[in-house]
Amino acid sequence: MKTFVTTRLRRLDWPARYKFLTIPHPVCTLALLFFLFQRDGTGLTRLSLAAALWHECGHLLAYRLLCGGWPPLRLQFTGFSLEGCALSRKQDLWVTLAGPAANFLASLAFWSAAQRQAGYGLYACAAVNLWVGAFNLLPVSPLDGRRIWRLLWD
Repeated sequence: MKTFVTTRLRRLDWPARYKFLTIPHPVCTLALLFFLFQRDGTGLTRLSLAAALWHECGHLLAYRLLCGGWPPLRLQFTGFSLEGCALSRKQDLWVTLAGPAANFLASLAFWSAAQRQAGYGLYACAAVNLWVGAFNLLPVSPLDGRRIWRLLWD
């Protein structure tokens, strides 16, 4: 019985390919998201996912401005990866910096809105965007900070 379930799961966990998006493990990804949303009583998962989406939109917009088109995306557990045209070192640096910059700009916008209209939700959005932007600048392998480090000092 155990092998039947494992074999059936492997058949379900094929890479899902859409026009511009590839999800390597859709069943695992959806199961993880379902579990996170079920256990999140504070709303922090929703804010974090929204900040991560905003971060990736910063990368996408910079890519669109530099290359003139939208890149194919690959959804992974560490985020999205762009699979488009080859970029020069300078273009790659701009695209990589655009994600944290988008988070810092969103944090600043939420912070200034919270100063005008008091609300814990706006402060939470500002803090989560600041955290996501700063976290992605860490020089660790799957994050943007490592890529920036390599582009500047290699």
